[in-house]
Order: sequence, then structure tokens, then C-alpha cells
Amino acid sequence: MATTPEIITLQFGNYANYCGTHWWNIQEAQFNYDPLADPSDINHDVLFREGQTFKGETTFTPRMLLVDLKGSLTNFPQEGDLYSHTNNTIDQIKSDVQWDESKIQVLNDQMGIDSNESNSKSKVNEYLKNLNEPDVDPDSKNYNFNEIVTEWSDFQYSKYHPRSVNVIKDYQHDVDETSFDTFMAGWQVWKQSDMEDDFGDKIRNMIEECDFCQGFQILFDAIDGFSGLATKCSEHLEDEYGKSILCVPIFAPKARKFKNCDGAMNDSIRLMNIALTFSQLSESCSMFIPLSTMNRVWRGIENPKSFSLLNYIADNFYQTSAIIATYLDTISLRYRLRHPSGTSFLSNFCTEMNRYGRKMAAAGIALPFKMNENEDLIEYLDRVEGPLFDSLSPNCEVGTDYVIQIWKQSDMEDEFCDKIRNMIEECDFCQGFQILFDAIDGFSGLATKCSEHLEDEYGKSILCVPIFAPKARKFKNCDGAMNDSIRLMNIALTLSQLSESCSMFIPLSTMNRVWRGIENPKSFSLLNYTADNFYQTSAIIATYLDTISLRYRLRHPSGTSYLSNFCTEMNRYGKKMAAAGIALPFKMNENEDLIEYLDRVEGPLFDSLSPNCEVGTDYVIQSICLRGTPESRLKKSRETAGNQLQMAAYKCGSVSEMIQLYYQCSYHKSCAHVTTIEEPFKVKTPYPREFLSKNLNKHGFLTIESDYSKIESMPLLANVQVSKSLGFTLEALHRDTKRIKFGKIHRFKESGMEQDEYEEAMDFDLIR
Repeated sequence: MATTPEIITLQFGNYANYCGTHWWNIQEAQFNYDPLADPSDINHDVLFREGQTFKGETTFTPRMLLVDLKGSLTNFPQEGDLYSHTNNTIDQIKSDVQWDESKIQVLNDQMGIDSNESNSKSKVNEYLKNLNEPDVDPDSKNYNFNEIVTEWSDFQYSKYHPRSVNVIKDYQHDVDETSFDTFMAGWQVWKQSDMEDDFGDKIRNMIEECDFCQGFQILFDAIDGFSGLATKCSEHLEDEYGKSILCVPIFAPKARKFKNCDGAMNDSIRLMNIALTFSQLSESCSMFIPLSTMNRVWRGIENPKSFSLLNYIADNFYQTSAIIATYLDTISLRYRLRHPSGTSFLSNFCTEMNRYGRKMAAAGIALPFKMNENEDLIEYLDRVEGPLFDSLSPNCEVGTDYVIQIWKQSDMEDEFCDKIRNMIEECDFCQGFQILFDAIDGFSGLATKCSEHLEDEYGKSILCVPIFAPKARKFKNCDGAMNDSIRLMNIALTLSQLSESCSMFIPLSTMNRVWRGIENPKSFSLLNYTADNFYQTSAIIATYLDTISLRYRLRHPSGTSYLSNFCTEMNRYGKKMAAAGIALPFKMNENEDLIEYLDRVEGPLFDSLSPNCEVGTDYVIQSICLRGTPESRLKKSRETAGNQLQMAAYKCGSVSEMIQLYYQCSYHKSCAHVTTIEEPFKVKTPYPREFLSKNLNKHGFLTIESDYSKIESMPLLANVQVSKSLGFTLEALHRDTKRIKFGKIHRFKESGMEQDEYEEAMDFDLIR
């Protein structure tokens, strides 16, 4: 049975509760109680919870907590009427206990209703009365809600759980004026009363009922004390649970006056509340969407939004909150589906909107979608001009360029991500991901998008390896210069995106130059390979990957032998790009000890395997893996050591210790992590033995006479390093890309990229 990805909804403030009441009514109206009907596409368990009354009856109530001021509930008891002991249940209790009724005294039959509100029972409107009359169909009557609704509980159809309703008793609700006026008043309520403990306990109880809680939705009034209360709660949720938090600051179409304030002071307090709210939300939530049916809400609340197919009363809470609730019910469908795809979760919904670095998003709605009754969608889209929807965010126009929206052009993301999720679920403790990809064509964009998804979805370490083939395929319908320009832009955009979405990336190639032209094969002294042969060159790269990854693949790892340590240690210079090097094989003579080899060698121990990059020799951070050099080849015993006794390295007791000492002495102001294993690199068919030097014995050590076809194993050294030479590499790439005239490369514009977006990536992401 699939696990339900639940979401907990929190509502703060009177108008937010208007919107919430409509929303829960809308959802419950979509319930289908026919056991023979096909199940809905919507999974109502995401936002609703199953429970049981005192009589043992099954209930289905919103997984929600709401907060309002004292006096706002009117005829609605604080613990709700679903589980409460009303007059009808008191009669039932009298009959159940089988006592003499003359000896039973009812002390209070208005449980949970404030004493100031108890008299309002006589004011119950006709609609609420009809809900409890099974013979009356409310849909067949006209109740004139615009006139009879004075509070959100006057049109509440959905039943709430007893702990859902919470009242702030220090402040009195008033339809015209409020003393719960400032952002800081909300903070004080959270801090100085029992609000944090009691409300936090209720949230924790709801969390414990969930199988897989996606996160939280917070709806709140944005211009008074509820803004401070809601942001404090969001901050608490972020600290306590670390789950996705979608906040919806809502602006009522008519603001209550703040007590003892004139018009100018009212506007100033409201404006400060809004500014503080947005500032706090940028820190404590995953995304926030301001909503209002008014175009202007900063200093004055004015200019109602126009919806061509709606005729609504601009300052009517009942009608305007219905518009907002309709939006919420529709936009939330993505993470309420019965059969969700890999990205149909609240976390994806929020993180996809953050690519510009802002957590605020704008809302739009087409209410209804304006198709004619005999029209197909393709015909409507062909004739429509302008946006498909109207803005529902205040002080904000509908964006038409540089827009991130939730549209998918293929099933690649859903299907591929489902496969990733299946693999994740098979793991006991997943360290992270390795992504190998071609770096000069469309696979670079696909891989970086995947990396971005993995970062958003799982938050684990991601090691990316952009690989440059030794021979580039031509791009269709392009001459040589256009080929080079497209390749260069692909590379630059790839490295720029990787700096945002992965933990570390290591470009690999057997060619020295790959930016504008692919040229100048790398020279490896003990290899004789064909420079443009994919089979041989890919074997070199695979040999490197198998060796450098040993650090996080050990059977008995140390505390830093994990992918996360491997990546984060390289980032101390602030760049996520690292360079690779390999000694293939490690160039020790067959009768030589490691101490002797390190004493005689000059220059780096390895050859560079990253394109357009030299081996760094000072200010270097590096991770080294050496395999196939046993402790018996470290040094000679004291009796036979001879000149070795005079070497400082003779005091070293292990291969890793000796390698570390070598780098400390040879590389200025550098540090290295060394991983060593005695097991060599095994050489078996179909590994290309033919490119190995004839001067190697069967164990891969240098010798005078050898039959290279019988090589069975090799000692290898692999290195990944960050040094100041990488800065020169990136500067050269940046310099070359700046020469390209973006307007002439039409393929990028046709794919949706704009020049400003490209220039921003080049200026801010690449060089840092």
C-alpha cells in the first residue's frame, strides 16, 4: 500500500480563515461517496485525516490548525461540533448512563463556546440549520450569503477536529477595528504566552499521525499581528522539522483600522508589517505567494482586480475569499494527486520557483478557463492573445519574459526520477550521486537539470564528471566556426550550472584543449594510445574514476571516507571545480621501494587528466588514492636500509604517511588527504592491454624485459586537486565566451534562452 504524502495546513487570522473555510468546503464538495465510482484523481488523504467520534463514528476532517481572536467564532464552539457534547448528545448521555434524570444536573450545555458568544446560538443562520436537517437539500435553496455571512463560521460546511480551532484570548475580535495591530505583537503572542508550547504540541501530534509528511501550508493575514505570529511559527517549523513550507500571505480587500491610529499611521503600520513579513519569510520558508483581489495593498488598499467572467463585490469577504480559495484548491493539485509523479510533491513545487534566488512568487488564475463550449483546446490557444490568466498577487503584473512556470515538455523528468526514487528506496544509507555525462552537447543540459533535481529532492552529495570526447561530432547544419561557438557556449553554461547544483565537478579529457577546438592529445609516458579512439581513451578515464573513487568505497571506511567529505574538502577556495591527475601506472621500478622512488622523482607524480588545465604545484588542496603499493615495498628493514636511513621519510610507518610527507615537502602551502590500498588495479580482457608500455612486468612495475600482453595488474595513483591554476582555466573560458555574439547563435534563443540570462550566467556564476 502506497504511503500518503501528507501536508499540514495552518491558518492565522480572520480573513485567512474565510479563505480556508471556502477551501475546505470546496474540497469536501469533491468527495465521492459512491463505492462503485472510479476513485478521484485527487488524493484527499493529503490534506484530510481520518478519525473517530466518541460514539465510534468515522470522521474525515482537515489536517489543519487555525488561529483567530476571541469573539470571532460566533456560534461555532472552539472544540468544533463534530466531537463536542451538544444538547443532543447530552440527552443521549442521560439515556446511556441509566440514572434517575432527577439526580443529573447539567452545569453547562455550551461547552467550548466563549461566554461572550453563547448568546449567539440564537443567531444561527438558515444554512447552518439546514445542514443538520437530513430532509433539506441546501443546494436547492438560495441563502443570500452576501447578506447573512458575518463571520467565516457562518458558511462552514466541513467539520473540524477538536484541536483545530485555537483562540488568542488576549485580543478581542472586532469587524471594524483591531488592537492586534503590529508584526511584533504577533511575535510577543508566540513568545510570551503558552502559544508556542500548546500550538507546537498540536503540530507535533499531527506530524506523528503522518506516514510521510511533505511539509506545511501556512495561510495568514499579512497586514496585522497575525503576520508576526505566522512567521514565528514558520521559523519554528523550519528549525524543528526542516520540511518544505509554503506560505501564503493574504491581503483582505478591506483593512480593519488599527486602534487609536489615524489614516496615515494606519498606512505606515500596515506597510511596515508587510515589509517585515516578507523579510522574515525569505529566511524561514521554502516559497511564499502573496494573494489579494486588490491591485494595490502597500500604503492603501485600492483598485480591485478585474476578472472578465466574474461580477463580484470588491470589499465582500465572503466572495473575495472564494476567489482566493479557488486558486489555492487548483494550484495545490500538483502535490495532491492520487498517483503522483516523481516531481509531484510540495518540495518540487517550491524549489522549482527559486531559480532566480527569490522565494517570492506571483499567482494567476483563469476563473473560469475561457474556452467556448464547442471549442477544442488547440483552437482556443491559437486565437487567444495575451496571458491565459489574471494576476492574483497584489502590486504585481503578469510576467511575460524570464518566467519560470510549472510546464513540462516531456515525460523524461517524471519517468527518470521515478527510477531514481526506486533506487533510493533500495538503499540503506545513500551517500549521494555520481553523474558522468558528455559535456559539449545536449546531454550537458540534461545532466545539469538532473543534478538540479537531485539537489532539490534529496539534498545529498552530488559528484559530477563532465567528460570531453577526443573527437567531437559535428552539430547539424553548422560550419566549423559555428560548431566551435556552440560547443564553447555549451561548456560555459554547463560549468556555470554545475557551480549551483552539485557538490563538486571534475572535467575529464585525454585532450589538452577542448574549449574552441579539440586538439593536442595528452601525453602519458607509459601509454601508447590512439588519440581519437573512443575505446582506448574512455578506458583511461574509467581507470581514473575507479581509482579516485576508492576513498568512498572502502570496506572499512574512516570518519572522512565518504562522498560528502571527498567533495567538501575540495571547496575551500570557494570553487566547486577540481582538476584530475593520474599516474597510469605508478612509475616505480620492479625492485624499488617507495621511499627510493619518491627520493629520485622530479616534478609531479601524475599527468593531468583535465582539459585546459595545468597541474598545480603550490597552494593545493588535493585528495590522492594510491593502490597496488604494499607496505612491504615501503622501505627496507634497518639491517639492509643503507642510505634510506638518512632520509627523513624513513620514519614513516605507512604508505599514506610517506605520501603525505612527500607532498608537504614538495608542494608549497598545500594539504592532502591520502587513501591507500594494497590491492592493485586488475587488468583483464577487454581492458586495452595493447596501449600499455612494453617496459612493464606482469604486475605493472617498470622493468627492462617484459611481455606487455601478460600484464595482470598495475599500481596506480589518482589525484583530484584544487589550486590557483584553476582560476586561470576559468578566466580563459570566460574570456572566450565573452567574444561570442549571442544574437548570432539562434539555436539557444529557439530553445528559450535570452541574452540577459546568458550574460548573467557568464558574469556571476562562472568566475567565483
